[in-house]
Amino acid sequence: MDYVFFSERLRDDFLARAADLGVSCALAIDAAAGEAGWIDNRVAGVAVTLDDGAVRTIRLEPGLASRLLHALSAEEIHDLVTAVAKSLAGPEEPRLCKKV
Repeated sequence: MDYVFFSERLRDDFLARAADLGVSCALAIDAAAGEAGWIDNRVAGVAVTLDDGAVRTIRLEPGLASRLLHALSAEEIHDLVTAVAKSLAGPEEPRLCKKV
């Protein structure tokens, strides 16, 4: 299985976690990554499973995703995006004063 990382920090976190779990990984740098135009086509998204079981990918603007990755872990970003998506997918507007 191949994974592509546009953030060195995220790549390093992934490799460290895989090592902690005893999963063997090999790192390869794609020669095309340095070619003109490659970085211009960046995309970012977070997969979310809604309460009805539907899976959606929430697209994030790459600059925003990069800023989030500098401040939060991938798990924290996933939790944040999932909370927003589930709130929006709910049948009624959530009230902030209502205890959940």
